[in-house]
Amino acid sequence: MPIALICPPQNEPLDSIHWYEYLYNLGKAITELGLPIAVPNGGTGDGSLNAHGVLIGEGKLPVNVTSPGVAGQVFQSNGPSADPSFSAPVTVSNGGTGDTSLTNHGVLVGNGASAIAVTTPGLNFQFLSGVSGNDPVFRVLATPDGPGLTLGGTFPIPKLTPGGTNGSLTIQGGWITAAVAPT
Repeated sequence: MPIALICPPQNEPLDSIHWYEYLYNLGKAITELGLPIAVPNGGTGDGSLNAHGVLIGEGKLPVNVTSPGVAGQVFQSNGPSADPSFSAPVTVSNGGTGDTSLTNHGVLVGNGASAIAVTTPGLNFQFLSGVSGNDPVFRVLATPDGPGLTLGGTFPIPKLTPGGTNGSLTIQGGWITAAVAPT
């Protein structure tokens, strides 16, 4: 391949047509040579890059290119002295759920530093009820045919009346009574 000598225009203003022609011809010549353009000259320093990869700057060295991520992955920093990378799922310690998929209509339940737990979806007339030391579960509150929740005993209710008087609520045999005496 013949190489033409391309010289910049002499004593011409930078906005002259001669400078535009020079830069066009210079770019064309570099392209025809097929060489990678060095990073200090505005290139990547590489002749070929991974399709769908992410370019990572490496100072004056040729760029680094990641492999393409897969569906559902996120591009995540690995700190100031390491290249970022694709990862999935985002961990709880980094603000994620720790899961790649969640149950439709389930309730998310915290699980410390581990991935979140997800309840099964509740059914009609169910409510989410706590279970001491365990994940909450859905329970039946009522059905169209009548109540489905049976309670017995006395349940303290703070501030039953204005002014801060404590009272209690007693449920027995289908009747509800309220006592406004301190408990």
